[in-house]
Amino acid sequence: MLFLLCPLILAAQEEEFDMSAFEEASDAKVFVTNKILGLSPTKLLNLSFDYAGQNTWTTTSGDAFPGNFPESESNFNSNYGLRLETNYPVISNNRLIVNAYLNYWESRYNADASEPPVAQFFNNNELRTTALGAVIFKPLDDRQFLLFQLEGAINGNYNFNDINVDFGKTKFSGSALYGWKSNDYTNIAFGVSRTYRGGRLLHLPVFMFNKTFNETWGLEVLLPARAYLRRNFSPKSFLMLGGELEGQSYHLQGPASNTFQGDLANNDWELRKSEIRTRISWDRAITDFIWFNVQAGTIITYRLDVDTTATSPDAWLTNSLGIPFYFRFGIQLVSP
Repeated sequence: MLFLLCPLILAAQEEEFDMSAFEEASDAKVFVTNKILGLSPTKLLNLSFDYAGQNTWTTTSGDAFPGNFPESESNFNSNYGLRLETNYPVISNNRLIVNAYLNYWESRYNADASEPPVAQFFNNNELRTTALGAVIFKPLDDRQFLLFQLEGAINGNYNFNDINVDFGKTKFSGSALYGWKSNDYTNIAFGVSRTYRGGRLLHLPVFMFNKTFNETWGLEVLLPARAYLRRNFSPKSFLMLGGELEGQSYHLQGPASNTFQGDLANNDWELRKSEIRTRISWDRAITDFIWFNVQAGTIITYRLDVDTTATSPDAWLTNSLGIPFYFRFGIQLVSP
């Protein structure tokens, strides 16, 4: 009799176990992920060298200048520098993703000794940016999400032999977006941003749109920062065609007073620099984790002026520039 009852007891036990597992699974909430299929890989480390060719600046007095600054023309042989960009995952689970980053950019100008004082100042003073920030992805459910970016940056003509950084001139920026992922190939988000990409402090609307149309083509857009058409050759090789708005406000110290102000006693100068880089870029895997990037294009100056603040729409001095050719080569460590 016991032999005959054993199958019934085991069946009842299995039925009870299966029902419990089903009830537990039904209570588990599904959250949207931060990636879509075909999107360019996340860069954990990017070390690159940036080079722009010959350019000519014409410097004139701006609307804020009390008088007339003598117009001058400066010829630069080149503009170059290293860029180091890092991205470190601090928290990564299905309810919250937090990535911290530390970026360093430098920009060096090369001019002949016969060029005007403006050219000599930039020839002798490298521009540097050191930025510390975080990107936060917070899923709300299986479709909706929030995306935040926070950053503090030190920008200026400081050097590492005699560090004289004025931390009171730290530039704080950030963005907040609400978005949704309609499927595994599309996500969209809208929000607002406090940014210095335009050279001075601006508050702007933000629109994000990532779309993979098929195995070959896709879009990666974050306006007004960048917009790219992506052409995939394989999961480990793709081209990007488009452009990016880059910019910062740099605090100038030291001999900047003699260059920009004449006899006026003011040492708080900001170089408000913003440029649109149109480019074609190729990314290719060397191994599963190591990639290289080559890009080339042109630099269209949106703003390059000098003023006492990073917020005023007027400028002390303004510069009109040519459109130089540039290229960049980099090695990347990417997330699988």
